[in-house]
Order: sequence, then C-alpha cells, then structure tokens
Amino acid sequence: MKMNRKLIGIVLMLLMAVTVGAGFNNLVFAAGTNSVTVNGKVLTYDTLVYVDEAKGDDASGDGSVDKPFKTFNKAYEAIPATSNSAIYLRAGNYVCSVDGVKLKPMTIIGEGRSTVLKMDKLQHDPGPYNYATIMYSVEKINMYKLVFTTGAKVYDTAMIQSGSGSKANFYNVLFDLKCTVGSGFFGNLDITFENCNDYSNTSPILRSDVPAVLNKVTIINSYGGFTPNISTKVTDYFNTNSTLSKVQVLNSDYTVKTDTPSQGVYYGDYSWNDTSVTPVANPTLDILASKERVRVGDTFTADAIFKNVTGIYAEDFKVNYDVTKFEYLGYEEIEGYKVCNATKGDDNTLRFIIVSKGKNMGITGEKAVVKLKFKAIAVGTGKVDALKGRIADTTDEYDLEEVNCLEDTVIVEAPKDVNRTGEYTLVDLALDGFYYQMAATETDLTKHDADQDMSGMIDDLDLTIIVDEMLKNGNYALNL
Repeated sequence: MKMNRKLIGIVLMLLMAVTVGAGFNNLVFAAGTNSVTVNGKVLTYDTLVYVDEAKGDDASGDGSVDKPFKTFNKAYEAIPATSNSAIYLRAGNYVCSVDGVKLKPMTIIGEGRSTVLKMDKLQHDPGPYNYATIMYSVEKINMYKLVFTTGAKVYDTAMIQSGSGSKANFYNVLFDLKCTVGSGFFGNLDITFENCNDYSNTSPILRSDVPAVLNKVTIINSYGGFTPNISTKVTDYFNTNSTLSKVQVLNSDYTVKTDTPSQGVYYGDYSWNDTSVTPVANPTLDILASKERVRVGDTFTADAIFKNVTGIYAEDFKVNYDVTKFEYLGYEEIEGYKVCNATKGDDNTLRFIIVSKGKNMGITGEKAVVKLKFKAIAVGTGKVDALKGRIADTTDEYDLEEVNCLEDTVIVEAPKDVNRTGEYTLVDLALDGFYYQMAATETDLTKHDADQDMSGMIDDLDLTIIVDEMLKNGNYALNL
C-alpha cells in the first residue's frame, strides 16, 4: 500500500529480505541498509530481525520493527546462514532451544538487563558430559547488551563450544552460567569480552585445564570470574583493565554494578546506562507539496526529497501526478544539484536523473534535489506520487523499495469570492484593500475569505487574483 506522508507519515521499515544489484524494476535495497543505532552507534547488517516478547507474534509477524516475532527461535529460523545477520531482542525473557550443532553465525543485540537470553538446548557431545551449546563449530557470533544465562537449569559443562577458526565477541554482556564440572567456553576459539560481567557459579568460565585449548582471549574492562590463570593455556592472552575472579553483587533483576570505574556492563560503548536504541530507516524518496490546499488556477511546487541516506551523489527516479487535477509546468533546479535528464512519458510519468555538483554536495540525512511546478486545474484531491528510484554513492547503487517511495496530496478548491456572494465584484477588491497587509487571522473569517492565495497574509497576489476573477465574471460590467 502506497504511503501518504500527511496521513500516516514516514514508516520506519527494516526489511528482512535484501538483494544486491537488483534491476531498476526490482525495487529492493542492496546489502547494508538494515541498521539499528545502539548507544549512538549504527550497526548495519544484511538481515536484521526484530523480536518482542510482549508485542511480537510468530504467526503474523515478519521480523520487521513494526511486526516483530515473539520468540528467539522463530527469529533464528528467519535469518539466513550468512555471517552478517542479526537478531534484535526487545526487553523480555527469551529461550534459545535451537540445535547448536553447526549453528548459523549471527549477532544478537539486547536492551541491557531487561533482555535475558536463556540456553535450553541439551547437546550430547561424545563423552560423559551434557552440554547446553549455543555455538558449536560455527564461524562467528557477536552479542551486545544482554544477560546470557542457563536460568535455573544446571549443566555439566560448556555453554559455548567452538570449532577451528571460530570467533566470538561479547560487548556489555552479563554471564550467569551454571556448570557443575567444566567451563562456559572452550574450543579453538578467538574470543573477546569487553565491558562484561561474569556471575557464573563456575570459575573460570574460560576452560584452562588443557594447554592451548583457546587460541586467543582478550578481556577488556571486564569484571568477574572469567579465569584466574589462563595466560599459560592460550596462544595469545590480553587483559586490559579487568578485575578477574571477584564475587559480585547480583540482584534477581540483574541490577549488577562493580565498585571499579570503567569495568563491567554499565560502562563502555554499549553501556547498560544508555538505553537509546533506534531503528535506522531505509532510504526514502518523499514528495512534499508547498501547499496543502489551493484553488483552481493557483500554482504550487512539490519537492522531491531523499531521506535516510549517506554519501549519495546521484539519483534516478520517476514521479507521477494526477493529470485530472494538475497541469505540470516544469521544474526548478536546487542549488548544488544538476538535472541531467528530465523526461515526460506518454503516461505523464516524469523521470529525473540528477547528480550532485561536487564532493561537498553528497546527500547525508535528507535533501530536496528538484522542485516540480504544477498548476491546479480542477476541483478535487490529487496526488504527486514517487513511483520508484535508484540512488548511488561512489561505490554502489541501490534500488528503493516501493514502500519507501512516498506521495503527497493537494486539495483543489473552487474559487471563493471575498464576501461569499458567489461572484467576484469590485466589493471583493475593496474588502481586500481594507485588509491589505493584515494577517489572515486578523480578518473577519466568519464573513470574508480575504486570503485568496492562502498565504497567511493579504498581499498583492490576493488583489491580482480578485481582479482576474472580476474580469472573468460575465455579470460584472462597467456602467458605461
């Protein structure tokens, strides 16, 4: 359904499906447009799926920010097996019971202590132990701002077990893992903890009883029982400003804090103290008319505006308009942007190809690139409608989704004489002479329509409109 900016505004859509290098008729974004801002930092993925325990629905949801899934497992099913997929978990308690063997690489993002991800999948690895494994022989996993726990269930050993070449990064994650025998992490793993807290009942959560069982361990600004003596058990070990093997205070709602500045989940780039998480909208082509209401014969403009873009230097797009209500009068260039091509098709569709004039004129955020000019020719409501578009930075080009090509409407009204007698006469001109240079709100709005051009002021244009209509009035003639 086409969106009208005045009725429902701009909807922030984060679409799951992403296609690279799509043709002009296939209105799909290229990779890298599914983004979320966490603590002021934009994280971008090929696929970004939203989950909301309170408002989501696995049956009717599609994983978008407006129609999230309800469960982690459903979101996991939806992401492709690529290394640039992400699951965003709104506040809630989630259970991961997917098969951990050959798990998909992914990023999991939460909202601090209010997002709890519990492991609940028993993996029977060869040997005497029972595992609850979220990663096993997987390429990569990242976690941001959440609680990672086994809940009340106690397992024998590992929470994350990895195959050769795997990498795991944890940013502002609190671990509450219950293992009776072994560790929380082991395998041929390159692992980083930054501003994390460990409140597990096992120490260490990093297995260190086998030489070189972990390839690389990096612990930065973290606090808790990660490991006491792992430096001799890994190929590379880095510890920066971390306090290890200390007991913490942890309330039932995970309101944990350390007594050491800069350490733990309440500090760092993804601090739990910062709850700002904002979806980043997909690139949008909007249409903004200069007036909401006009009268037959009036002229108005409509700006073509690109929004939610970064470093864009060229645009190719099509716009349609209601030919029964408007006459197209041409266009006006916007300073800094050159219209290289402007054509009108047999179906009255307008196509523009526009380029920025210089490196400082690239579009980041939003910018109008051309001003379309119209004249109202008939009473009613008409629209100016962006149909499709393609944008390019200096490296790639991207096609806009139809849902992000917006429209605007303009209401065309019949001319109304000032004193509402049904025809224009010299009295109408006299009234506007009386009201000249007044604001429309200062006139007698109960009796008069003095603001003929609806500009908010009674000015020269209002006088011109009245005289033009007087001369068209066959009932008005000089007594000569």
